[in-house]
Amino acid sequence: MRDVAMYLRRLPAYIVSEPPRGQSGVTTGMGGHMTIRFVDSNAEEQADSNEARSGYDPAILQELLTRHGARTTAGPVLDTAERRPTAYRRNALLIDADTWNVQAKQDAIRTTLKDAGMVAEDAATEIEGAPIRVTVNPDESGKPVDASKALEQLDKAAQDDASELTPETAAEVHPEPLITTMAGALTLVPWAISVDPVGQFGPQPGAYGKVAVKVLAGLPPRPGPRGGRRPVIAVVDTGLVPHPDLDVFEVNGAPFEDQFITVAPDIQNAIFSSHRKAPTACTMRFKDHEERPSNLLNGTVDEAFGHGTFIAGIIRQAAPAARVLAIKAVNSDRVGYAGDALIALHGILNRVKAAQERPQDEVKRLGMVDIVSFSAGYYADTDRWPGTKQLVKVIDELTARGVLVLAAAGNDATDQRFYPAALSTRPVDEGSGPQVIGVGALNPDGTKSLFSNEAAWVNCWADGVAVISTYPPQVNGPFNPPGVAKLERWGYDPDNFASGYAMWSGTSFATPLVASALAEELMNVAEEDADLALTDLDRESTVKRAREALERARARYR
Repeated sequence: MRDVAMYLRRLPAYIVSEPPRGQSGVTTGMGGHMTIRFVDSNAEEQADSNEARSGYDPAILQELLTRHGARTTAGPVLDTAERRPTAYRRNALLIDADTWNVQAKQDAIRTTLKDAGMVAEDAATEIEGAPIRVTVNPDESGKPVDASKALEQLDKAAQDDASELTPETAAEVHPEPLITTMAGALTLVPWAISVDPVGQFGPQPGAYGKVAVKVLAGLPPRPGPRGGRRPVIAVVDTGLVPHPDLDVFEVNGAPFEDQFITVAPDIQNAIFSSHRKAPTACTMRFKDHEERPSNLLNGTVDEAFGHGTFIAGIIRQAAPAARVLAIKAVNSDRVGYAGDALIALHGILNRVKAAQERPQDEVKRLGMVDIVSFSAGYYADTDRWPGTKQLVKVIDELTARGVLVLAAAGNDATDQRFYPAALSTRPVDEGSGPQVIGVGALNPDGTKSLFSNEAAWVNCWADGVAVISTYPPQVNGPFNPPGVAKLERWGYDPDNFASGYAMWSGTSFATPLVASALAEELMNVAEEDADLALTDLDRESTVKRAREALERARARYR
């Protein structure tokens, strides 16, 4: 087992490693089992969680709204006078592709917006099924535009018998929410933990900031595939940074049989193209899968920089026989756009469809995805909020094909619904795979973390505090430790990550742990039941395999 050299103090921390031979699940570097707990919510709890809650409403940070050209919903979008904590892009709309591609419907939308002083510029997506991002700009009058006002105008026109716009067409136009990966990213957290994770003598346990640590042994050996092939976990996050302990393969976007991480140039290009063709208020872009700091001049480290690399390292430790498909859809400043996430999810769905419908094609077969780990989301008080409809649609299609979808519960100590995790309480169609799994974070002692969101839709809990995993070794932040230069003696430098490892906390990191446990169960099921081998990619087998894996995980982790 591994140990961690800390600075003058011992902290409870998790290093996950390969399970002992003959056992499933994950173990800690201290020799104990990683804690995962599935919970069942009764019907009354689920119904209650679907109602507007009276608890803490996260407040949106104005600096991030300004940076990303965003505003908050304040009633019109929900047809209610109550303020909701949903942040959306000021001049961007997401429109169902099947609707926008019908010229008469497109013309009706454009005409309605033009009558309201707005000009619509679209960016056709290169990913089948993904919504069209439409930029709404002011006309020659220069009057400021707002996506919620555009929706108001479309809804009003749809009720006018003289208008060419029908209510059905107007209902397919949605605002584009901002999504976030981390505690406090869009909100002011209500709990009293210092945002400075480093005290006088080293890292402070429970703080959500990341700090450098030294790991005294490498990652566990990578075993061969079990059950016919390696299960694939798609990670939609901030991308990856080159790391000596993580291999990333990219050859014309074609995956190979045995690598740990692959990337998706086709999906990345579609995300980048969507921004380039319809630029909105923010200039941040996604050229490829690599993470890059947003400011190279002042030495600061973006709060979510390394987030995707850290998650990949968790999976490499907890499910070393699996593979990761890494897709960048979130900025390193913790904020992303729902349209980019939807492009990523539709790209994953298209790969699953191709693998299930053409398993004899090796490239299509190797593009199969078994699990989606999504450590981001946004707040909306109800799934009737317009921006959630498109998310529900693609996730329903993924689960219908047997893909297990896991989502972080969020880190703001609130019971407000955080999507897509909050979709866990929706009923599952007969013949479909399991519904979304919403994952909260546990402390090292097994208690629920102070920062984790909690409601009936959080139906699984896993270790998410003081987790240790891979981090970009190139990062050396601006903090200067005390020391004596002449004697080359220095204090602990918490943001010099030359070791390539960090300690970090969040529901973001509990989520891939559960995904890893399910990947292990998929291989167990495939090994023990020849009819559910991972090489059987048809929809029926995939659904049965996913259901059986989840049932085993529920029985194992109570």
